[in-house]
Amino acid sequence: MTVDEILEASLARLMEFTDKVPGTGHSDLARLNQRQEQLFAVIADVNRDYSGRDAVLTLTAGAADTATLSPQPMRITDVRIENPGASLYLAGRKVHVVPVDDRDCELPPRMTLRDGVLAQVATDLADVTSVRVFYARRPLYLTLRTETPDLPEQYHELLVIDLAKMKVRKMLNLAAQARTDILALFKAEEEELEADFQQHLRNYNFAETARHARTAL
Repeated sequence: MTVDEILEASLARLMEFTDKVPGTGHSDLARLNQRQEQLFAVIADVNRDYSGRDAVLTLTAGAADTATLSPQPMRITDVRIENPGASLYLAGRKVHVVPVDDRDCELPPRMTLRDGVLAQVATDLADVTSVRVFYARRPLYLTLRTETPDLPEQYHELLVIDLAKMKVRKMLNLAAQARTDILALFKAEEEELEADFQQHLRNYNFAETARHARTAL
């Protein structure tokens, strides 16, 4: 569904209860983007490969800003040396991403990740030219009503339900009990569809073989 179709579907859902519903506007598009971001965070938690991307970042003084990645990362999952340059490392060597307050928890090569910037620890990557970053991506930001969300189409109803819930909260003409009852109906439907969505994510790599069972990050 396009953004426009999702907005219309949310209004249609509300028309089952009342014919006095709020119109669509900028707040609806903002909420749609917010909800899609939330669902892509779920994707990153349950199955990092479902929205997985990788790209090469050139290092400058042992650092690189992940903000230059396109599409933008939701979560960095792995960092590997791409071009070892004059260093003694081999291409493909894992770079350990460590916390700034416990840099010695892993052996070199190490980097920290702070405010989206990957930076070498000490001089671990001083001679390395570039690294390959593996990440679960963010959805593209929606600005036009003719655009289609990044979320799999079979789960666009999650966006429809969320918008309908938002509008119910704005409907001052509804009695308090009616509002509570309608929100409860939508919530039950949403939870069932979210559970199906997460099962879909877990089964996405069903053909994959690995030495260890995959667990959520």
